Amino acid sequence: MRKTSKNRKLLGARIKELRNKKKLTQAQLGDKINLDSTHISSIEVGNSFPSLAKLEIMAEVLDVELQDFFVFVSSKTKSELLDEIKELVEKSTDERDVRVAHKVIKDILT
Repeated sequence: MRKTSKNRKLLGARIKELRNKKKLTQAQLGDKINLDSTHISSIEVGNSFPSLAKLEIMAEVLDVELQDFFVFVSSKTKSELLDEIKELVEKSTDERDVRVAHKVIKDILT
């Protein structure tokens, strides 16, 4: 994956996280910053970048500093992270993927 693609995905995920914290839908955020919800979706999945002007407005709407969009450490609790990991593993239909995930997690934590 190219670095710019990864950066777009990180930024998009962060915007989604901050939007969800404010309990706003994509449509609601889009209305507040004058963007269509499909454009918000495209930003959140990393297919496009918002302009600096839109980021500034978004920061105001989400009640965060502009720099907060670039803090990529999850603010989820340990319990939320564990629940999410469990959900991802349970959704997997490929036993090999589950085994690889198990090995990776075990290697990191031990």
